[in-house]
Amino acid sequence: MRNIFLIIFIAIYMFYAIVLPTTSAEYFNIYIYDKNRNLASNAYVEVWDSKIRIAEGNSDVDGRFGAWLDSGVRYRITARLGKQFGEWINYPTQTSRIKIFMND
Repeated sequence: MRNIFLIIFIAIYMFYAIVLPTTSAEYFNIYIYDKNRNLASNAYVEVWDSKIRIAEGNSDVDGRFGAWLDSGVRYRITARLGKQFGEWINYPTQTSRIKIFMND
């Protein structure tokens, strides 16, 4: 009988650990601008949490790339398109919108 309660307790604990994460992640739109201040489609974007790359991909036709970010983490986000490069290093804010301006 005691083993059954232990199994039930572990099952409930695992359920809450998986289903109810304690992270405060929020979806952010990252807008990439080229050197002429136009939205840049197909720019290569990387999102770094310290030395760990947590997301990568290309901006869409509207110059947008989306990623889930935690508010308490300082990120480095880079964007490349040809010889153009831009980066953003900061903590995400409540606006859910990040802008990166690239230069040569």
